[in-house]
Amino acid sequence: MQVLAGPRQVGKTTIARQVMDSVSIPVHFATADEPTLRGRMWIAQQWDIARLKITDRRQKKGALLILDEAQKVSE
Repeated sequence: MQVLAGPRQVGKTTIARQVMDSVSIPVHFATADEPTLRGRMWIAQQWDIARLKITDRRQKKGALLILDEAQKVSE
């Protein structure tokens, strides 16, 4: 797990999107800006979505899950 932290408006989301464009594995990007979030269950759902994007489990390359604004998720 990697955490990209910093002050507001310095380009964290931009860097995350650049990483998404540069990797050769499946990527799932989700943002917690959505006001209807209900807590930890949302994170579990995003994890499951990312896992389902792994097309060839034999190669064990995995997938990349990026949670933007994760600090806004309760609990």
